[in-house]
Amino acid sequence: MKTIIKDWTLEIIILLIAVVLAIFNPSKVSIALLFAAKTYLNLFVVFGAVALLSALISVTIPKQTIGKLIGKQSGIKGILIGAVFGSLMVGPAYIFYQLFKELREKGAGANIIATTISA
Repeated sequence: MKTIIKDWTLEIIILLIAVVLAIFNPSKVSIALLFAAKTYLNLFVVFGAVALLSALISVTIPKQTIGKLIGKQSGIKGILIGAVFGSLMVGPAYIFYQLFKELREKGAGANIIATTISA
């Protein structure tokens, strides 16, 4: 029981706050739950798309191609590719971290990934 409380402390605190708020303002609970459900569904679609994109890149694009296009030696061309890709990203940047990890392992430069996140 102690390990559960220790591992889930933040979640327990948030649950207690939610219960207290639901007691004092029950009319807003349904609005908040509906908003949370819509948010999770929207993020789920983006997570799925990014996972699919990451898998496709991992399987189909060779390491040499990634290194040539957005590697450390790609120069301004790689930065422009990163900026364009970053401006096309939909959703929060943290969803794309797994994709960035895959690209980094295949030879993408850190400056290109930083440009993509910043865009």
